[in-house]
Amino acid sequence: MRRFTKKAIVIEPNRFHRETLPSITYLLNEMGYFVEVYTARKAHINNSFNGFKHLYCRKHSIEGPFFWLDRVRKFKDYDLIVWNSVEPEKWLDDAEIASIPTLCIMHTASLLQTPKYRSFFSKPHRSPLVLGEHIGATSDDNENEIPWIFPITTPDTIAHFPKTKELTYPTQFCTQGYLNFERRDYAGLIEAAYSLHQAAIGDFEINIICNSNTVDGTIMQNQLDQLKIKHLFKFHHQTLSFGQMYEEFSQMHFILPLINWEGDSHAKSYFSERGSFTFPLALQFRMIPIAHRRLSACYRWDKAIIPYQYHELENGMTSALKMSKEEYQARQDHMDTIRQNYLSHNLNQIESLIKKVT
Repeated sequence: MRRFTKKAIVIEPNRFHRETLPSITYLLNEMGYFVEVYTARKAHINNSFNGFKHLYCRKHSIEGPFFWLDRVRKFKDYDLIVWNSVEPEKWLDDAEIASIPTLCIMHTASLLQTPKYRSFFSKPHRSPLVLGEHIGATSDDNENEIPWIFPITTPDTIAHFPKTKELTYPTQFCTQGYLNFERRDYAGLIEAAYSLHQAAIGDFEINIICNSNTVDGTIMQNQLDQLKIKHLFKFHHQTLSFGQMYEEFSQMHFILPLINWEGDSHAKSYFSERGSFTFPLALQFRMIPIAHRRLSACYRWDKAIIPYQYHELENGMTSALKMSKEEYQARQDHMDTIRQNYLSHNLNQIESLIKKVT
């Protein structure tokens, strides 16, 4: 058991965003903090630490009166507070109570330009933190970069980390995230899969790694039935635990964000103010992303990502299906280098921020 000289509390008041908790815990452990993690009940039950190891923390639920009524005294017991999200802005009222050093992850960077968030972060013991370099570059004054990290951990903390991953057949593609036609280009995926099947290009399967029991999930499966290509897809008809999802990802070769610049306003936000968790997953489980060319440019993984133009997902998937085992290994090696660079940056960034707010 490692010995820690400091204590940090990490709070996620919402039922979402919990996928970043292991990476935050890892970073704080590396900085010498033992971590107490408080989450909403649903997040506490579907434990995002399931599938991770060697992370030193205790997990609690914030449901019920004890945490909120006693939080002023409780916060004083810690050397550092990390709010895993302070969105919507009602959570700022709770975050303002603490006078100890505080870091807050901002999942929507544009909120930093609003009066309430500007006032909150004007205090020297508080700092925002965003989840990606391209988001950090979107500063509210266009001069100073917003502090950023990339939410990943080291391979030794991941139970299902694929130390070796060869390009075997059938080729395994996957997607993740809420199954919704407006937020992600599932229509383009259906079109691409149908065209590839008709042209008999490659042997492949597409794993939809999310709960498919949604209205759009039913529509999608009906469309696939009509096109007689449903056998190419794997669906999950219940909410998967994080451990189950991670095990699925460990077996995938390629991952599809399905986020297009030409999509709705939510989709466009991933190009400047939000981070898609598809990319951390790609690094964590050594999957090659196939992404819209404009989204690829945001991440600048030039030797790893397979880019495609709008309405040309089929071309990106074709490149993957025709990829040699040697090229696949070379792209994986490049992603391993990217992961190491991010990990080094994360440690330097967190160390710098803690000094700044202390």
